[in-house]
Amino acid sequence: MGRRIAVAQASALVFLAVAAALASSTRASSTAWHGEALLAVTSVGGYYPELHISLDFPVGGAAPAQIVVYVPRGFPIYPDRAPDSSVGSVQLTAMDDSYGSFTDSTLSGDIVAQAPPTTAVSCAPGPYISVWQLELSLLGQPFDVPIYVERTTASDPPGSATKLVLCAPTLPSADPSTARAFPISTFDLFLDDITKPSTHGSYLWRALVTPLAVDRKTSRPAHTYELRASVPVPNRLTLSGKVVRATHTATLSGRLTGNGAPRSHVSIAIVALARRVTPTGAHADDRTVARTTTTSSGTYRVRVAIKGPTTFTAVAVQTFSRCKGPAIAPGGCVSTTTAPTESDPLALTP
Repeated sequence: MGRRIAVAQASALVFLAVAAALASSTRASSTAWHGEALLAVTSVGGYYPELHISLDFPVGGAAPAQIVVYVPRGFPIYPDRAPDSSVGSVQLTAMDDSYGSFTDSTLSGDIVAQAPPTTAVSCAPGPYISVWQLELSLLGQPFDVPIYVERTTASDPPGSATKLVLCAPTLPSADPSTARAFPISTFDLFLDDITKPSTHGSYLWRALVTPLAVDRKTSRPAHTYELRASVPVPNRLTLSGKVVRATHTATLSGRLTGNGAPRSHVSIAIVALARRVTPTGAHADDRTVARTTTTSSGTYRVRVAIKGPTTFTAVAVQTFSRCKGPAIAPGGCVSTTTAPTESDPLALTP
């Protein structure tokens, strides 16, 4: 029994390390895309499959009044869940300099399914499938925020099956007429037990973001803009290696493809895994030992030092590009991301 527990802990540790690397590449690189808003969708498999939907908004820009995320047809998120069942977790951050001083707040909590509303909500008119309640806390007080899970209609983008609608919550105020919206700067949903579709394809997620005016109370629908995120299935990165004992090096190589086509000019990070399971828990001390870029055919090759038995993994980081094709928002389409992925681990001995 103890051996099985240790193996399970070690497997979980591998997953967590890779998930952290992918999340880090998503969040850290978001600031590299010219300070513009981004939508990113990352699917992590393993023992604890998870879908990460993240939105970043530029510092100093207008906070969102409404966010509508369109889930592509065929991508399972199981929108119709039993009331009170767990959906996952959420993190919101807010940056505010309205009063001459800069504040940065982070709110984290659980997502719990609820029955759909019986009457229409002005900022999310339906038709409803359910409500996912974000159970947050602000200044020690409950701060629940609903996400309305709606069916798409003929007026929504083709290829989408479901939409998630978030209306910016207002901050608590004694006078509702002066209440201002919570100035969201990042928005992260982590949906548990969600895996990628089994059908091959390039799944296009879209988000429509309606910004707030400077009073942080008035919505500006004429300035609504679009964000896109592509998740190719399969999104495959291979890794093989050969040790050169005379020079204490290893040559690592592989290929990156998305939906069967080569993915060129994508940054690849080679990570040396260092983890152990002790009676006190799982520990990781992984490190990036090399970086390279895929060729026009999606291949890569890099040489790294190796002094002892080492397990490597390769990570293809998130990429950014301009939008292709017509936008579905009056403010145009701002950016497109393509999901990161990772290889299977590779153990080498010099």
